[in-house]
Amino acid sequence: MGSLYRSAHEMVCVFRTNGGKAQNNVALGMYGRSRTNVWEYDSPAGFGQERHKLKFHLTCKNETMIADAIMDCTNSNDIILDAFLGSGSTVLSAERCARIGVGIEYDPHYVDLALDALPRRLAVSRFTRMDGPSSSCERNA
Repeated sequence: MGSLYRSAHEMVCVFRTNGGKAQNNVALGMYGRSRTNVWEYDSPAGFGQERHKLKFHLTCKNETMIADAIMDCTNSNDIILDAFLGSGSTVLSAERCARIGVGIEYDPHYVDLALDALPRRLAVSRFTRMDGPSSSCERNA
């Protein structure tokens, strides 16, 4: 892998709108969501049950982990932006958490993958592909 140690973490960016209030659905366990800054989930990149997902995307993430992160800091009907759509795991997790998932992807291969896979995995059937300097896949309400 090119280094002595393999990273066991990834950074997650959480943003809010200008002037908006940060949402904390964890509050140190007050709402039943006790969390630490290290999360352990099965990795699709490992030898676990999700290894089959690597055929779609080499760095796909655990959908339960994504859904937990979404639930930690958003409310129903909030917009979840995934600026690196890939296979669509974040948009899928957002929909399952009653959020509005929006994805942007530069690579047309992954746009096509998401446009093919997401409608089959969601109750939502309308997606839009917008071509330009980059392509995107967006959930239409």
